[in-house]
Amino acid sequence: MKYVALDIETANRERSSICSIGMVKFEEGQIVDEYYTLINPEEYFSYANIEIHGITEADVKGEPTFPEVNRDIESFIGDQIMVAHFSQFDMYGIQDAYRKYNITIPPLNYICSYRLSKAMYRLPNHKLVNMAKYFNVAADNHHNALADARMAGHITYNILRDNNLSIEEFNAYHNYQLGTLGRNGYTKKRRSRY
Repeated sequence: MKYVALDIETANRERSSICSIGMVKFEEGQIVDEYYTLINPEEYFSYANIEIHGITEADVKGEPTFPEVNRDIESFIGDQIMVAHFSQFDMYGIQDAYRKYNITIPPLNYICSYRLSKAMYRLPNHKLVNMAKYFNVAADNHHNALADARMAGHITYNILRDNNLSIEEFNAYHNYQLGTLGRNGYTKKRRSRY
C-alpha cells in the first residue's frame, strides 16, 4: 500500500493562495520520505488565516513561488495516489494554484481520508485531529502542513488496515471514483438506473 499524503495552508480565503505544503510518502504504513516548503503566494495574508497556521507575509519573503516548486511537487508524488483529509480543500487548492499561474494541471489521482473516515466509522465528527486521536496517532502541531499530512497518511493506513481493504477495494465497495486533478473530484459514482 503506497501513497503520498499531503496538506496545504493558504494565505487567505482564496484556495490558490498556498503558503506552505507538506507531503509524506507512505509504504505499508511507514513513512519513507517527506517534503515541506513555504511558498510565496504573491498575495495578502488575512488575519484569520495567520491565526490558524501562524505563517505571515514576512515568513514567505524570499521563498519560492508555486511555479518554482510545482515540478518538485510533481516529482515527489510521481505516479502515487495522493491522500488528503477533506481533499476538496487541498486538491482544489493545488488545482487552483496551477490555474492561477496558467500551468498545465497534471492528471494526478487522489482519495480523501475524511470520506474514508465517514464511510467506515460512526463517530461524532471525523475531523483530522479527532481521527488521529481515535487511532492513537500523534496530533501535535495541527495546521503545520507536514504534521497534518502525516496525520492524514496514518489515518488512511489505519482505516484500510482495520477493514482489510486496499484503496481500490474501498472505492469499488463504497462506489467512489478516484479524484483526478483538473478533471473530477473524489466522489461517489452515480448508480445505474434499470
